[in-house]
This record gives sequence, C-alpha cells and structure tokens, in this order.
Amino acid sequence: MKYPNIGNQKSDKKNIYWKCVYTFCATSVRVNHEKKHLVITNDYDDVIIDNKNIKKELSLLGVELIYLNFDTYDPGKFSKIFRNAFYKLQVFERLSQEALPSILLDSDILWHKKDTVLDEIISKGEVLVLQDTYQRNNHPLKRSPHNLSMKDMGDTFYSIGIQSYNEPYPIWYGGEITGGSPKTFGVLAKNILELLDYCKEQEKNGNKIYFPNGSSIFDGDEFLSSFVYNSIDIEIYDTNKLHSKRLLTGEISNNVMDGDEKIPIWHVTSEKVTGLKKLFDEAINPNSEFWNTKNFTEYLGKFVGIPKRKFKKKSLPVKVKDLIYNQLRFLNSNRKKMIWWFHSRYISNK
Repeated sequence: MKYPNIGNQKSDKKNIYWKCVYTFCATSVRVNHEKKHLVITNDYDDVIIDNKNIKKELSLLGVELIYLNFDTYDPGKFSKIFRNAFYKLQVFERLSQEALPSILLDSDILWHKKDTVLDEIISKGEVLVLQDTYQRNNHPLKRSPHNLSMKDMGDTFYSIGIQSYNEPYPIWYGGEITGGSPKTFGVLAKNILELLDYCKEQEKNGNKIYFPNGSSIFDGDEFLSSFVYNSIDIEIYDTNKLHSKRLLTGEISNNVMDGDEKIPIWHVTSEKVTGLKKLFDEAINPNSEFWNTKNFTEYLGKFVGIPKRKFKKKSLPVKVKDLIYNQLRFLNSNRKKMIWWFHSRYISNK
C-alpha cells in the first residue's frame, strides 16, 4: 500500500497519520466545540507517541472512536494505488446510521475558523456537499491535471452502462470533503457498492475499465465516487474556495494566494511530515499557544505557509531517504506508472 506525501519513512507511517488525525481533531474541537466528533478507524491497537496514548488523548478532547473492519468496499487486488482511500466509502455507510447530517473530512486538514454558512448548509441536510477541486466546467476538453479531461471521464463512464449514467462531462470531485444527511450517505453507499461490485465482476471477466490516460477505475476511490455523484438526483453544493481548498504549500508546487486565510478549511496535503507534525507537538500540549492564542488562523498559518512562507535560498543537507515527496501524479498514460514528484532543493550526502 502506498502512502502519498510522506516519502519513504516506512517505519513511521502509522504515527504520521495518527498525528494528523489528532491535530485535525484538535483544530475542529477548538473551532466547533459544540459538535460531535467521530474518528472511524480499523486500527484496534493503542497508539503510543512520545509516551502518550493518542486514543486516550482524543477521548479527552471529546472525540468518539468507532471501529470498522473496512472490508465491504475493499477493491482488493484490483487496486494498485490509494487502496486505503476506499475505506472512506464504508464510512459513508456508517454515517447513514447517524441521527443528524454529517461532514466527512480527510485527516490532513486544519479547520481554523468558524463557518456558520457551511454549518447551516450541512445542518439542513438538503444537499450533497463536495469539493470541485479542479474547476474545469468551462474547459471540458482540458486534460490538466492527470492527463484526463472531463470528456475522457464521461466517455469511460458511459461505457460502464449502469445506474442510468447520462453526463457527458462529469466533474471529478475531490475526496477531502463529503457532507450530507444520513439518507444521502445511505444512497451514496448503496450506489457506490453496486458500482464497485460491477467493476470487480467486469475485471474478473477480462473487461478491464481504463481511462484514456491509462488509469484504472480502481486507482483510488474518486473515480467510483465521482461516477455516482454525477449520476444521482441530488443537488450538489461546491465548497471549493468558499469553505475549503486543497492547498499546495511547497516551494515549487504552491497555489497559496492572498485571501486563503479567510477559507475556514485548509487541506494541506504536503504538510504531513512538516507543518502538521510540528502542530501535533503543539496541540498535544494543553499549555501551548495552540490552545491559548486569540488569533488561531494566524497561528496555524505560520506552521503551514499560509498566507505565505519564506523559503531559504539553500536547504540544509539531507539524505536521499529523508526527502519529502510533495505530490503524487499519474504521468505515464500508457502504463499507469506511478511517478513521485518531489519538491526539495538539497545537497546529497556523499
């Protein structure tokens, strides 16, 4: 299983992700203290980091842990990358059992300020809340990013032939935010499971489903979920740049702009082993500035380069094995080869 944005720090994968979980929950609890917070996991073991039991620390924040096996929506051997991303699909099923509408978020997120508008939208439960990360509605033939256009996706989706699919230019929705009523989550879970089972059966029969860029329908959960989002009769509310944004904060890949500090939810994908790691050390300390600062947005922003970060002209020497990979891109359209894009100016130790 591959873990994006954490490079080859294999021994620390589990701790990296639990640090992100705790840090995100700490920010959201501070901002949305009146809300119910759930962490849904298949990790039944205690998580000890720096002599602290992270699950007990989460409980002290008021966070409830729920355990699922994550086997119902597992694509198994058919998925070569992002297989763990399919776990969130079973979370949809679990959220359909809640009494009130919910919002599901990735762990590498910071919620830094109150959002009463989004709160009202979610609470009404009348729409499906998603993020159209790539914003290509006016450019359906544009193949950037990932060398895959809306038309390319539509042509492949039409070939699947179930659930009355009828959208020539589907939106590729990001997986970082999904919100809706229990009923909506139930519809999503049911339709995605039907689609997953259908695609598995096709694969077994030799009818593999690939996009023109060479990506498989099983390359992450976003292809399956976007198929369903573009085929169901439920109004979609797009949070992009209003309530949430996927932020690239590296020296080379950087889309941070003035005004991003006003967006309540930051998805900082490349900060897992940098800013979020440092913020964990702050959040886990009840006496730190994390819990006492009056300007929470400015405080958090300093750790993750929002609204801006000063980069050194020369980076300190680091070993190749310690390089931080910035983003994962599908660059080989014929062989679906994973190419790790990394941002770093370094002097290798020879």
